[in-house]
Amino acid sequence: MLKWVSSIWRQVRWQLAICYFLIGGVSLLLLGALALSVGIVLIEQASVNLVERQIALAVEALARAPMPVSAERVPAPSWLKEETFTGIVAEKGRPFLRTFRQGAVYDVPLDETFAEIVAEASEVEVELVGPRPGGGDAKRRGLAAGQKRKGPPAEWEILWRRIVGTGGPGGGGFIPVFVPVYNWSTGNVSERPILRVRPDFRVKLRQLARHGERRALWLWVLYVLGGAFLVVELVALGFAFRLTRHIIGAIDNLSRGAKEIGSGNLSHRIPVKRRDQLGDVAASFNEMPASLEKLVQQTKEKERLVNMGRPTPVRSVAGYAESR
Repeated sequence: MLKWVSSIWRQVRWQLAICYFLIGGVSLLLLGALALSVGIVLIEQASVNLVERQIALAVEALARAPMPVSAERVPAPSWLKEETFTGIVAEKGRPFLRTFRQGAVYDVPLDETFAEIVAEASEVEVELVGPRPGGGDAKRRGLAAGQKRKGPPAEWEILWRRIVGTGGPGGGGFIPVFVPVYNWSTGNVSERPILRVRPDFRVKLRQLARHGERRALWLWVLYVLGGAFLVVELVALGFAFRLTRHIIGAIDNLSRGAKEIGSGNLSHRIPVKRRDQLGDVAASFNEMPASLEKLVQQTKEKERLVNMGRPTPVRSVAGYAESR
């Protein structure tokens, strides 16, 4: 196995393939994972903000509404410095909307009906946090009537569904929505989850599309940037593929040419297809066997001339006589 891996690693084509994968493929995967993570976080936060906005609107509407006749008369708590108060309070462990005006108090329970109103206004799936009226048969907001609630999924299942699920980000679980809750007895304020929301990427895009051209312009900008990035990546991949084929082809031709020349075939030539640096290398390589052929011919010619001019005994005597 190690020998096979070593033989594979010696080939330049595999070295280039691994380098391209590490430089381009892994970087692209990491960038995609980062973009996906950022998108999930943004969609989740946008969904939470949307539900928080609906809760704030409910508090404002309760503050502007006239006090019902059925309002109960109670003394103001010691911590309340003003004559009016509207907000979310907790008493006996349960949160609810409360408005207090001049000794009269009126409460709106945060129950399934409230969750339904928020879910309809925000167009996302919303449910209550903690025990619900009706026990385990209470239904989840946005599901079909009579459909039973499943147990909470595991953390890995939530993450997996958020990445590959068809329900968009957060498809595998709900995100708690924290709001300031007053303790009516002491006046202490704490952030507590009263609702949970399940983000949906498709719903958020549909909502953005209804916000008008100016507000949705950034969405088209993202589409254009994403398309441009994809085109650039494809073009770069095409250039890298062509360059790799050219480099590998040149190396293979040089290897075969060196073997042919080493075996004595000086007539072998490498095809020169492109006039670039690799083409210049191939042309220079072709000049080498031509020079060797010329050198061999010159050597043979010199040997022939030397053999023709080699002295014999008769020539030696004649030459000596002529010199005398």
